[in-house]
Amino acid sequence: MSTAQPPASVLEAMIYDMVYLPKRDFAASAAYAVTLAERHLRSQPEQPRLLEVGCRTGLHLAAFPSSWTVEGSETEEAYRAIARSRLPQVTIHPDEPHNLALGAHYDAIVCLFGMISRLHTMEQLNAGLNNLVTMLRPGGVLLIEPWHRPNMMKPRPQGDFTSSSGLGVAVARMSQLVGKEPEVDLTHHCHLGRTTRSGGETVTPFSYTHRLRVHSPAELRSAMQAAGLSDIWDDPGAPHGKGMLIGVRC
Repeated sequence: MSTAQPPASVLEAMIYDMVYLPKRDFAASAAYAVTLAERHLRSQPEQPRLLEVGCRTGLHLAAFPSSWTVEGSETEEAYRAIARSRLPQVTIHPDEPHNLALGAHYDAIVCLFGMISRLHTMEQLNAGLNNLVTMLRPGGVLLIEPWHRPNMMKPRPQGDFTSSSGLGVAVARMSQLVGKEPEVDLTHHCHLGRTTRSGGETVTPFSYTHRLRVHSPAELRSAMQAAGLSDIWDDPGAPHGKGMLIGVRC
């Protein structure tokens, strides 16, 4: 008897770590974000609190230093399930940035690995940042790592392949960018190969698409200022070459 194929959203979350761990140093990104936060915080609480917005499977959350109390937010249930399994002691909130209602409890809120691009209209960006700023303590910081800078991407197919012999899993993925900046559709066409319990093999094809926005530094800076942040810096030294914008709540 054949079993039903999981939804594409579940398969997407299943392959996330395999696809991105070889490409990104999550520990370095987490360490850099904390270093910037500590540099720009107006006060230095004994146990500062940090919220990562769009935490996916929790790879950054797992790498933040224990001197910080961390929480995450993630809109997609399949990702939340993996993050909660990885970090059962960490609270993962299930809402969009503009719907989170957590109170002004955080010394730092970070949005890393281009997750800000999910806010693909200026209305969503403004609403999301306005709400996030309300959750910062006075003197707290918001850090944003952009997805791409304008005109960095070319609309051409790109592919990658990764495998894990220990898990008996392999993923082949072709990525296709459609549209004209600033709003684009990014589609990933995947084949997920798995070893079955009986020693056989299965190959599951699936695709998923995200509508994303290439926010310019000027757009982000303007939205951060409109949300009530001051002393906004565009730090070029962040890992992975995308820079990082930092603003302080008045």
